[in-house]
Amino acid sequence: MLLSKEIYQDLSLRYSLRLSTDVQTPVVFLLHGRGGTAHSMGIFLKAVPPDYSVISPEGRFTDPELGGKSWWKPGESTPFDKMERAREVVAFFIEATKRHKLHPSHTIAIGFSQGAGLLSLAASLDTCPLSGIAFLSGYQERGDKGEIPALKRKCRFFIYHGSKDKILPAEAMRSLASDLKDNGFEIVYEEEELGHKVGTKTMHKLSEWLKSF
Repeated sequence: MLLSKEIYQDLSLRYSLRLSTDVQTPVVFLLHGRGGTAHSMGIFLKAVPPDYSVISPEGRFTDPELGGKSWWKPGESTPFDKMERAREVVAFFIEATKRHKLHPSHTIAIGFSQGAGLLSLAASLDTCPLSGIAFLSGYQERGDKGEIPALKRKCRFFIYHGSKDKILPAEAMRSLASDLKDNGFEIVYEEEELGHKVGTKTMHKLSEWLKSF
């Protein structure tokens, strides 16, 4: 089942969705990368169990270089601005769940590239409802004081990076995975000999991880 063709505009962010008939199954939020849309992350539906609900929000800022949307103004946003966007997306997770009368057993988010960077900030907030986070070809953003914020939520992590990624080198995510493991987080770390994209092997691993909730 695909994401809805319709882009909904009844909440703080535009979004597409695929709702389960069971309101208690996990809900998965899909956060696109720079220049994406509410439909860009549809490719990852093949990894999401068919009985899970899926909600795919869209960044609010038009990207003048790539087209599509971004989560913050390209080249203009400060760390403070980015933390505000993280607060907005956490609020969206909560309001979208309530709007569609979902009572999920778990709330999970998958972020690709810039979407993963946004999730790294969201995961530092006490209000973040996530019990699972997947960083795909991502990076860790800095907080509103320029620091790398601690990930306060004791949730499970899936981290993937292409070892040949020239846009965002893999070293930072390797380091993050090691730090999370040392601090008691449950993580799965995957690499493939690819650039800034996700391969078939990782899709299977991501699917297995999602099924474990």
